[in-house]
Amino acid sequence: MHREISKTIAPRQPDDDDVAPLKARIAELEDEIADLEVEVIDLELELEAAPDPDLLADIRRDIEQGDAEYALIRIGRAIGW
Repeated sequence: MHREISKTIAPRQPDDDDVAPLKARIAELEDEIADLEVEVIDLELELEAAPDPDLLADIRRDIEQGDAEYALIRIGRAIGW
């Protein structure tokens, strides 16, 4: 004869010893995420500030061809003047 399993028995609840390491690991991962978010922002700002290599080549070519005035115009446009 088969025994019937009682449906009134609640599953075992995790105790603090089970949960504490998980909470600590979650806190570590949240700190890592925050650090990575700051790093991404810093890299985005650095990328925005980086000069365009094509623009630098154009300025260099202008100077080599003796057209310093146009090189200065390009530089002014690049910095927002």
